[in-house]
Amino acid sequence: MEIADDGTGWLLVHPQAQERREKDSDRMGAVRRVPVCRDLAAILKEETIRRDLRPDDAIFVLDDGRPLTAEVYRKVWRQARAAVLQAHEIDSPLGRNVSALRDACLAAWLKNGDQTAGHILAVAECAGMSAPRLAERFAYCLRKPTRDEIPWDRLEAALVLPDLPSKPTPTARRP
Repeated sequence: MEIADDGTGWLLVHPQAQERREKDSDRMGAVRRVPVCRDLAAILKEETIRRDLRPDDAIFVLDDGRPLTAEVYRKVWRQARAAVLQAHEIDSPLGRNVSALRDACLAAWLKNGDQTAGHILAVAECAGMSAPRLAERFAYCLRKPTRDEIPWDRLEAALVLPDLPSKPTPTARRP
């Protein structure tokens, strides 16, 4: 984990912690930097101090030090939902799987951001996927330009054909 001077931070997600079904093979093996808010950064910093962890140690591991498996994540997720939700909420599809919060967060970042190429690339980096994969997966979050936002005059100028001569030009003939 990296913590900035303002208290915010970055959680470093290493490849062995990523799910094996990752579809973005061009990002496999890359360490992913996921932003965390001040409150979470403070909790994680306190935990690393309490457990005397080094900067490159994993925070979330099994009792024997091995990385958490996808099945362990799912089990803990189900337990957490059961502990904090009411019965009718547990039966709802919202947050039924672990990736629901991640997807909701990515969707919010895309919908509420400036949607420039830089912003989309930054969100893709945090998600651990390429920008084209992010745009494909979250296309519904990318706003379509309104008629006023499309530079029609520039598009028309780019598509204008050159003036053609009114008389056909002679072509070469074979002897």
